[in-house]
Amino acid sequence: MDSLRFVRDLGRDVPRPTATELAAARASLTAEAERERPRSAPARVAGGAPAPRGGRVMPARRVGTIALAAAAAVAIVAAAFGGATLLSGLSEEDRVTAPTPTESVEPTPTGSAAPTEPPATGEPDWDVDDPTTWTLTPDGAGPLRLGASLTETASLLAEQGMGVPEDSYPGCSTSSLDRDGNWIVTAEDGAIVAIRLTDDSTSLEPSSLPRTREGISVDSSPGEVAAAYGEPEQDRFGGDRWVVPGGGTWLTLMASSDGGTGMVLMHSGDDAHLPPCFD
Repeated sequence: MDSLRFVRDLGRDVPRPTATELAAARASLTAEAERERPRSAPARVAGGAPAPRGGRVMPARRVGTIALAAAAAVAIVAAAFGGATLLSGLSEEDRVTAPTPTESVEPTPTGSAAPTEPPATGEPDWDVDDPTTWTLTPDGAGPLRLGASLTETASLLAEQGMGVPEDSYPGCSTSSLDRDGNWIVTAEDGAIVAIRLTDDSTSLEPSSLPRTREGISVDSSPGEVAAAYGEPEQDRFGGDRWVVPGGGTWLTLMASSDGGTGMVLMHSGDDAHLPPCFD
């Protein structure tokens, strides 16, 4: 049928039909269905069977099929070109309204989430009563931190034996803590600029010494330090030293005259030279 072919072609890459063309298509479909209807009711023969009159009689079922096809074709065109425009020319009983499309929503994945770091608790990773947890770093050791207030630090460690800060030079002050090594803490204008740990202590116990992440402390041999940090450089007195830089801070390990490490020094500054208050 030409009208059905017209409807079929509308789904291809052709221009959007005008209202006039759509009305003509509907009229053509209706006329074609009418042509299939018998013009008048056929006479009946004995037994009630319809008598042919110059041609075949279209069964009512086929007429219904054509009507349904016409309605379906109109509905297809309506769906393809936004049904409201096409159906505006149809009568109320002939309209076929397509369902309103709904926006699909992608389901939220329920798989296992990527592992995340546990939230920071703000708790220190050292125990003030356990010097073995005071890791020696360029920034300090345990509660002894470069840049911190010396007065507040001495107050925090008062029960551990740290003394009240004393002035040494103008603007400089020091405090000491004799616990698992001899600690001497130096401040400039109240802020800690150097932390020194030596093996000169009455309570030196190797098993309880604070150490670097590589396991080095004041009881380590030069060979052990070299294995951890490479070959030493010479200090201004001709002794061996190993310098580990931080962010504007330094960790310096110094060999002693008796073959040990002797001293671990943490200090701030633009270079590895000791701050003025420490000299």
